[in-house]
Amino acid sequence: MSAENTRDQIAVWLGGIASDEEVARLLGFSVGRLLMREGLHWRHKAETHRLDIMHVRDWLRTSVAEGAEWLARVDTHGRPKKLMKFGTFREMTAEADKAMRIAIQKLGKIDIDPAHERLHTQLADGYAMVEMLSDDALDRESTLMQHCIGNGGYDGDLAGDGHLLLSLRDPHGKPHATLRIDRGEGAVVELQGKQNKPPADRYMPYIREFLKATKMRLARGGESRLGLVQDVLGEWHDLHDLPDDLETRGSLLVADAPPFRMPSRLVVNGDFDAPGWMDRHPDILHVSGEYFTRFLPPVIGDFRAGSLTVSASQNFRGLLPGKLDVGKLTVISPNGLRIMPSEFEVTGSLVLMLNDRRQVPDDLRVGGELDIRMCTIRVWKGDVDCGGLNATVDKPMSFDGKVRVRGDLEVGGADVRLPNELRVSGNADFSDHRNGRKIEALPRRMFVGGDLDLERCEIGTMPSHLEVGGDLVVTDAVFDGLDGVKRVSGGLRMEGTSVRSLPPALTRVGGLWAAMSKLESLPDGFAATKSNLIVIGTPMSELPSGLFVKGNLFAGGNGIDTLPDDAVVRGRVHGLRVPAHMEHLRLTVDGRLRGRSLLRR
Repeated sequence: MSAENTRDQIAVWLGGIASDEEVARLLGFSVGRLLMREGLHWRHKAETHRLDIMHVRDWLRTSVAEGAEWLARVDTHGRPKKLMKFGTFREMTAEADKAMRIAIQKLGKIDIDPAHERLHTQLADGYAMVEMLSDDALDRESTLMQHCIGNGGYDGDLAGDGHLLLSLRDPHGKPHATLRIDRGEGAVVELQGKQNKPPADRYMPYIREFLKATKMRLARGGESRLGLVQDVLGEWHDLHDLPDDLETRGSLLVADAPPFRMPSRLVVNGDFDAPGWMDRHPDILHVSGEYFTRFLPPVIGDFRAGSLTVSASQNFRGLLPGKLDVGKLTVISPNGLRIMPSEFEVTGSLVLMLNDRRQVPDDLRVGGELDIRMCTIRVWKGDVDCGGLNATVDKPMSFDGKVRVRGDLEVGGADVRLPNELRVSGNADFSDHRNGRKIEALPRRMFVGGDLDLERCEIGTMPSHLEVGGDLVVTDAVFDGLDGVKRVSGGLRMEGTSVRSLPPALTRVGGLWAAMSKLESLPDGFAATKSNLIVIGTPMSELPSGLFVKGNLFAGGNGIDTLPDDAVVRGRVHGLRVPAHMEHLRLTVDGRLRGRSLLRR
C-alpha cells in the first residue's frame, strides 16, 4: 500500500471522528501525522487510542469555537506550530487536559435556571437522566465534571436534531456521568465520568438501567471503557460476567480491558479488537468484521473472520493452520520468516508481503483474489489455484509451478513469466491498464475465458495455442503474429498493428476492428458473427468470398471498392459501392432509410 493510499484512508477515518471540516484538518496535522508513522498498522494504533483521539478532538473543537490564539501561529505550510510539536499521543492528551483545566478555572461555578434542562428518564433510587438544552447548561456540566463539554466545544449539538446531551444526576442534582447520543444511530457515542475518566462503578447500575430502558447501544470503544457488552438480543452483560455463549450486537473492542473470562463461543457482529492478554481463542470464534490482535494465539477450533492481518514482526510466531476461513487475509513477513505451511488454503482473498521464496507454500489455494503486488521475491516455486490473481510487481518475477486462475488475472509493472500452460476463467489484463509494457513471452498454451487485453504491449513471444472466450485486444501492440490464435469468441481488436493476415483457421470471430493496421487479406468464408467488421485504412484490395457480417461494415481508404456478390451484411455498409443487383434490398420505413440488408440471392 502506498503512502498516499494510507494517508487517504487515515483522512477518511479521522473524518468519521470529527464531522467539522476544520477540526478534521487539525486532527490530520496532529493525530494523522502520528498514525502515518505506523504504516500498514495505522488502523490498529488508531483503534487502540480511539478514546484519546476523541479527547484531543474535543479540545480542538473547543479551540476552534473560541478562536484560540495558538491557531493563528502557523508554520510556512499553514500548520499550527503547537500541533506539530507533539511526538506521542500522551503529549497530545496532556495538552488537552491542561486546556480543559484552564477553561474550567476561568468559568468558575455557574448557577443556572431549571429552564436550561429537562428530565429525560427517571431512574431508580432518585437518580435521573437530565437533558441539557443550553450553552449555560453545558458550561455548568463542564465545571462540575471537569471535562470539556462546555466552553463552546459541543454547543453545535444543541442547534440540530443530530445529538442528545444528557447528564446522570443523583437525588441532590449532582452530575456523575455525561452522555452524548447520536439520535440517528440510537447509540451512546461518548460517556464520560469526572475528568474524562470512566464513571465510577457505583453509578454503572443506573447507566445500565438507562441503556435497557431506552434500548440504546454503545458506539465503538465503549465495551472496554465501561465494562459492558450488548448481545444480539439487546441485553447488557458485565464484561467480567459474560455468558459462555455470546453473540454481540455489534463490534467488541476490548484491547485495553483487564483480564476477564472469554466465552467458549463468541460471535462478533462487527470488528473484534482482542485483549492483549488473550493467549487462547474461544472454541468457536466468528468475527464478521476485522479481527485486530496484538498477538495472534494458535488458530484452532471453529474460527472465522472477515479480515485478519498476520505479521511475523508484529503479532505472530509459528505456522498458520492448513486452512483459514477468512474473508481477507493479509500475511506480512518482510524478515524472511515462514508463516504459511507447505499446503495452505484461504477461503477468501489473500494479500502477501514476502521477500524470500522459501516463504511460499508448495500448494496454495485461495478462494478469492491473490494479491502479490507487495512481494519482492523473484521466483515462485509452488502451485497456485486462486479465484483471481493480481501480479503487478516492480521487478521481474517468474512462476515455476502450476497456476490456475478461476477469476480475473492482472499483470502489470515489470515482466512476469507465467507457466507454459495457463488457464484463466475470467479476464486477463497484461496491458497495465492499457499503458503498455514489455512482455518477454506469454505462456505457450493459453486459455482465457473472458477478455485478453494486450493493448500497447511489446511481446517477445506469442502463445503457440491461444483460445479467448471474450475479446482479444492487441491494439497498437508489437508482436510476432497471430498464428497461434485458434479461437476468439468475442471481438478481435487489432487497430494499428503490423499483422498482415489472420491464421487460415481463424474464420469466425465476434467482430473485427483492424482500422489503420497492415492487414492485407481475410480468409475465405470469414465471419464477424456478433458485431462489426472495420478495415478502414488497411492495404486490403478485396474482401473474401462468403463474407458474413452481423453488424456494420466499414471500409474506405484502401483498394476495396465493392462487395463480393455472395456477401451477407446484416447492418449498414460504409465506404463501399453496392453491386447494382443488390440495390433492391434496401430497407425503408415510412419512406426513411433505416439501413441496408445485403442478402445472398
